[in-house]
Amino acid sequence: MKALQEEEERHQRQLQEEEEEFRRQQEEKARRRKRRKLIASLAACFVLCFIAFWSVRNLPLLIEASALEKEEEMLEKREELAKKEQELLEQEKQNKEPEPEPEPEPEPPALVLPSPIISIGTDLQGEDRRLVLQLLETTEEEIAGMRQISVTNAQQHELLDGILDYGMIGTRSYSCLLLRPTEPGSGLRVRVYNIFYCTEDMFRDALVASGVTDADVIIAAPFRSSGTSAMAGAMMIQPMIAEDTANIQAQLQQIEAFKEAHKQKTNP
Repeated sequence: MKALQEEEERHQRQLQEEEEEFRRQQEEKARRRKRRKLIASLAACFVLCFIAFWSVRNLPLLIEASALEKEEEMLEKREELAKKEQELLEQEKQNKEPEPEPEPEPEPPALVLPSPIISIGTDLQGEDRRLVLQLLETTEEEIAGMRQISVTNAQQHELLDGILDYGMIGTRSYSCLLLRPTEPGSGLRVRVYNIFYCTEDMFRDALVASGVTDADVIIAAPFRSSGTSAMAGAMMIQPMIAEDTANIQAQLQQIEAFKEAHKQKTNP
C-alpha cells in the first residue's frame, strides 16, 4: 500500500515537473517571439528613418526629376501636335490647286557702252611703248580690241599749227591718249603723266569740244613731252565720239520707251 502511494506521489511529481518544463518552454517561446517582434520593429523603424532621411536629402532631385519628366511629356505632346499640324498643312497643299507662278518682270535692255579709243604716237616704239601702256593701265592684248588712231607729226602740225607753239609740236610723235567711255552722267575724268606743256584743262577743253562728256581719260608719254601728239588725238576722235553719242542716245530712248510701256502695262 505504501509502495502504491509512493508510486502515485512520484507520478504526481513527474507530472508537475513535466508541466513546469512545458510552462518554461512556453515562456521561452513567448520571450523569443517578443524579441523577434522587437527586432522586426526596430528594423522597420530603421528602414523608415533611412527612407525619410534619403527622401529629405534627395527631395529637390526628386522634384526636379519629376518636373523634367513632365516637361518631356509636354514636349512630346507639342511635337505630336506640330507633326499633326504639318501633316494637315501638307494635306491642304496637296488638295489645293497650285497657284500659277507670277511672270517675271522683264528687264529693260542694258546700256552697251562703246569700246575704248586709243591714240598712239607713231614714233613710240620698244621699251618706250611698254612704259606708256603701263601708264595708260592697259596691255598690248587689250588695245588689240580697241578702236585705234595713229597720230603722225604731220597730222599734229595740220591740226595744231596756229593754235599751239610751233616749237612745242616738234618733229616727233610720242604722247598717247586712252579714252574709256563711262556711264552717262558720270562725268569726265582726266589724268596726265609726263606731260609738261599741254595741261589737264587744255585736254579737258579739247575733249569736250570733240563731244566727250562721260569718260575716263589718261594721257601719257614715256618721258617729259609737250603732249601735242595726244592733243591731236583728242581732236581726231571727234567723228567716233559723235557716232558713240548717237548710239548711246538711241539706246537711252529705247530704255525709256521700254520703261514707259511696262509702266502702262502694270498701271493701266
